[in-house]
Amino acid sequence: MRPPPSRSRNAAATREALIRAGRELFATQGYFDTGTEQIVERAGVTRGALYHHFDDKKDLFKATFDAVAQDWVTRERQTLTDGSDAWEQLRATMQLYLVDSASDPEIQQITLIDGPAVFGWAEWRVIAAHYGANLFRDMLDHAIDEGAVVSLPTETTAHMLLAAVNEASLLMAHADDPEPSRR
Repeated sequence: MRPPPSRSRNAAATREALIRAGRELFATQGYFDTGTEQIVERAGVTRGALYHHFDDKKDLFKATFDAVAQDWVTRERQTLTDGSDAWEQLRATMQLYLVDSASDPEIQQITLIDGPAVFGWAEWRVIAAHYGANLFRDMLDHAIDEGAVVSLPTETTAHMLLAAVNEASLLMAHADDPEPSRR
């Protein structure tokens, strides 16, 4: 039996409020300096609501990480329809990734600094590849179809591009002054 629609809407709204609070707090304070009490207070919900929707703080962080990454991919995919050629789209996407990683606190703190620390390096790479490598693979396929890039193994190349921009992004995220590392 399905719950009444209003209960489902309330549950979805509660989950979204928790993710929104997680985004704000994890981005500004970091995962390790953010307590669950702060999260539920910011979200305006009870601790029971937090644990109804998420197993623990790490589970909420995963949902938060996914939301930040998905928003980034959505923004990046918009470049695929901006009318520029495929090579320019690929270049612009990589440049925007680097700019965002140096200037967007959500991307920097949640996905680049805390992500590897919370999930561990191997799990973080799998999660990051799910978002980034898929985007780069699609862009490479588009560039090959347009003739802007010679035919090449897109899966491997996508992972190589992701590794390059991730490494540069990690360098900027951990730099005392990210400006020189952006050049």
